[in-house]
Amino acid sequence: MVELSWLRQIVAALHIDPRASWRTIATVLREPERTVARNGRSVRRSRSPIRRFSASILP
Repeated sequence: MVELSWLRQIVAALHIDPRASWRTIATVLREPERTVARNGRSVRRSRSPIRRFSASILP
């Protein structure tokens, strides 16, 4: 299961640009692309609906 903080950051990034690549999201989050992609795929695979979230991405 993906940590909630990762979920929030990935969802926030996708909210800004729904077509963003894992590479772009990784750059924004300053995390390795492989890690972001793995967590993103895990969220996608779970198919659990995201009902409520709040997140902020700090520069």
